[in-house]
Amino acid sequence: MAAVAGESPRLRPRCGCHLPSGPGRRRGIGKKTPTGGRGIPPAGGGARDPRGKRGGWGRWGGRGTRGGHRSAGFPWPGRGRWARRPAAGAGAAELEQAEGGWADHDAVLGDWLDALAEAAWWLGRLDECIAARERAHACYDRAGATLPAGRCAVSLFHHWCFKGKQAIASGWLGRARRALQAQPESPEYGYLLLYEAEVAHGSGDLTGATDLVEQALELGRRLRVPDLESQALQALGRLLIDHGRPAEGLARLDEAMLFAIEGRLSPFVTGRVYCSLVSACHELGDIRRANEWIEAVASWAETHPFTVFPGLCRLPRADLMQWRGDWQAAEAEARRACSELDDMY
Repeated sequence: MAAVAGESPRLRPRCGCHLPSGPGRRRGIGKKTPTGGRGIPPAGGGARDPRGKRGGWGRWGGRGTRGGHRSAGFPWPGRGRWARRPAAGAGAAELEQAEGGWADHDAVLGDWLDALAEAAWWLGRLDECIAARERAHACYDRAGATLPAGRCAVSLFHHWCFKGKQAIASGWLGRARRALQAQPESPEYGYLLLYEAEVAHGSGDLTGATDLVEQALELGRRLRVPDLESQALQALGRLLIDHGRPAEGLARLDEAMLFAIEGRLSPFVTGRVYCSLVSACHELGDIRRANEWIEAVASWAETHPFTVFPGLCRLPRADLMQWRGDWQAAEAEARRACSELDDMY
């Protein structure tokens, strides 16, 4: 290799594989991957290792690489040995060993993709959120991780409903039911019940929807999961309002919002319950109650300025400001809602 002008050839290694090892340097870190990059596995897992053998991703580049990749958060399947896809006619033991390694890889990749989907949601990038979460579901499904796969399917039902694609959303709800029906004592199953209740409510089956919501509420209280309990309370409140019992319904919504004020809810559930309450007050003309909760939750909304739920919640808030005669604030709120929701549809 020709040396760069002014540089000593002796000090210029050809690649990371030739850097000296010693104290303070872990062997294998910085070795080139088959894709030419560093630390990123090739698609398909069928790359050729430095010894000329074809195999999957276990320890790329020799003995020291395992520590390097794992320190960067890459627990590749088959760690501790060269992982290979089993050849045709492989024995049962080899098949089981290989499948276990690749299942671990899929589960870890699913976690990364699910986290990416969550970040995209809070940035208002719904299409990116859906794409990442669908890939996460596929990874969990391959790994046989039914609980996180069901959780992703439940979330995808919500995302596609948000885009107004009811047929696609219905398909994801069916997948969630199949994945979670064997996990009736999990929070994920409770969220499934709530979304099934939402479908029943939308079709006019108030009795069936109420039964499903009460099951979810009981499960949330039994498992002591505030997110599930508060969402069930807000769903029950909306059902009671549609049953012609607005006082009882608003009382359930007030109870659900207490979890948010106490800081016991995730941002997603806080926004969902808050929006439901403000919308109910708007529909019923209960301006006093709406103003109380808007002021109580204002600090939360302001710390999430680029998220979906504040954008949606600003619409009824703008109406409430208009009713109070604060036209300038109402216009500013409506414009901010348009800006935040611009990438969602």
